[in-house]
Amino acid sequence: IDIKINVSKGNPAEEIETAVVSNHIDVVIMGTHGASGFNEYFIGSNAHKTIKRCPCPVITVQAGSNKTGFQHIVLPVENSYHSLEKVNRTVDLAKLYAAKIHLLGVRHEEEELALKKFDIMIENVENVIAHAGVAYDKTIIDGDHIGEQTLKFAKKTNADLIVVLADKESELNDAPFAALAKQMVNHSKIPVLSIKPKEGKYAPLSPI
Repeated sequence: IDIKINVSKGNPAEEIETAVVSNHIDVVIMGTHGASGFNEYFIGSNAHKTIKRCPCPVITVQAGSNKTGFQHIVLPVENSYHSLEKVNRTVDLAKLYAAKIHLLGVRHEEEELALKKFDIMIENVENVIAHAGVAYDKTIIDGDHIGEQTLKFAKKTNADLIVVLADKESELNDAPFAALAKQMVNHSKIPVLSIKPKEGKYAPLSPI
């Protein structure tokens, strides 16, 4: 494996962003001790700050993680267009590692129209995964705490990777409620792949 070593001094997130842009990096892999309490909600970790700044996907691995390789990938999906942006990258990874995707649909709404839209979205995601020839299963749950639900589900399925979107809300430092990406980075003992959302309201399901 060819290795290029760069040494820099300064703010970790800023220096990593500079290295990513300067060297046209495809993915950043970094360790993290996570964060909790005051630090989680109002300061955050270097890992989360890096996720917010970097234009490329970031894989975070908590200290003490013993997961290697990707065989079981958890893909949590909410009823939002941006949530779909994770699908193609997850499919690409699953194909590369011959992994199984565990699709987790999280419903928040009880209104009939919203539920119908959610069902259509989940069906579209299934079609994309099936069309790619990737093994998968589907679980639908109800609840508002997607971070907590995702962590429980990932542990239950013995997952070795969770794919999340670096939520736009996190740019506001998440107020008292941490966004999904931040919750995963801070609390997951399983490696997390955070993907930066595109600009605009809608995101395509066509291959990226």
